[in-house]
Amino acid sequence: IALIGQLRALKPALGLHLVEAAWPYEASIERSRMLTQMINELSMQDEPFLERALNVRDKTPRIKLYELLSRLPESRYATRATRLLDGALSSSLLATPALRIHWPALETPMAHRDGFAVGNAKNLSQARARHLLRLIAATPLVFWEQKYKRSPQDILTLLTDSTWPRTLRNGLAKAALYQHNAAWATVLLRQTTIDNNTLGLINVLSPAEAEAIIREKLPTATTHMITDKQPGIMLLRRYTGPWSPTLVKTFLAALTALITSEVDATRRANETVGRDLLKKAVQQCNPELAPLFSAALAPLNQQQSDWQMSLSTALRTIHFRRDMLRSLSD
Repeated sequence: IALIGQLRALKPALGLHLVEAAWPYEASIERSRMLTQMINELSMQDEPFLERALNVRDKTPRIKLYELLSRLPESRYATRATRLLDGALSSSLLATPALRIHWPALETPMAHRDGFAVGNAKNLSQARARHLLRLIAATPLVFWEQKYKRSPQDILTLLTDSTWPRTLRNGLAKAALYQHNAAWATVLLRQTTIDNNTLGLINVLSPAEAEAIIREKLPTATTHMITDKQPGIMLLRRYTGPWSPTLVKTFLAALTALITSEVDATRRANETVGRDLLKKAVQQCNPELAPLFSAALAPLNQQQSDWQMSLSTALRTIHFRRDMLRSLSD
């Protein structure tokens, strides 16, 4: 499995050949592990094998196949998803400005193989939500704009009065993530709730776009401390890009508010979040920002005994990174 991962990163075609050769002889769980490695350098060259593999009877690898094929908007799987969704959605918004789902359109033999049909599920509501989510995630996002002649912003406003609004929103979020669609990711992050279904979209954006949204979601007052339910903090925890000087300053102000607040249940509940974000800040910022950290953290390090280890480690790390990079550039 490790070799497949290495080959996918260096020579994707060779990695695919290895998966194809081993596929007939592997058990369900090993097939799933191989498919997990194929996300590296995934392309339409992988599509013929993934399409054939859909005939596997084992549920576990098939779910992974659904995800991989959903990441290829030009795949036959995505084409079938688009055709099914087109037939299941209300064709016009003239009578009612909302989206309606016509379920019988999804009950076809191919839809069952592709994981879109509900069949004879015991909990019909849960099964419909799960399969509709998969269908939307596999459909290219351009379909929505072409079908309804509306922008992503306008389409999202239709969800409020639609049937299955949460499933529709979550499916669109997953599609934006799979298709790496920055335009849809931006709209979803700005117009809908920040939760586990939308958090990953922050890494679809460029660093500048991501930071703009994070700063919009962070509290504006410097007296607001870090809390794990605050949308800006939630996005910052998921963000993997670089931290700019402005973002570092905003975070350090929030961290200072947390550290200097009264020791109570709220502070204790969020101290782990603060420590984790401090580590991220030190790792993901330009180390030349070390003076910013020193100015903010050194005074706290002398006053807050319960934070001394975390603050000292952060200061040592950021200065070490700066000194190492300077020595390498000399």
